Amino acid sequence: MKELNFNKKSWHFLLANMNGSQNHKQSTDLCSYTRNVLIGAFIAMLCTIIFAFSAYIVVNMLFALVFSIAYSAVIMTEAAFTGWLFAFCILIYLLLISVIEAASNRRMNRTEQNFKSKPDGFIVNAYKGFKDKFCVKINLNE
Repeated sequence: MKELNFNKKSWHFLLANMNGSQNHKQSTDLCSYTRNVLIGAFIAMLCTIIFAFSAYIVVNMLFALVFSIAYSAVIMTEAAFTGWLFAFCILIYLLLISVIEAASNRRMNRTEQNFKSKPDGFIVNAYKGFKDKFCVKINLNE
């Protein structure tokens, strides 16, 4: 099969980079590259939705603060209350994630020394054979 040439300055390469993993640098076939592009597009869409929702809540929080100061009374909309509650939940979440990550990194460092590589199984070999047959090879150019 003929190889395809893609430019590293293209929009789809930027989406493949948004995946967060290093798989796009190792991908030499169109199937894995397309998977990384679709995952990057999903992540971009999710980030846009989260940003829009967060901007709505932050604006409501600021309006609630300004009007509470201006009228010397607590004026809190549902969105502002949700924003303060959301901020508190995010802080708790970040604290829990940092504790879990620290524990898993410590456990990973201990088990990494005992790890032994196994040969590929039947399913891995079947997938590699399918990929070699049907996925077009690609080259990433500067």
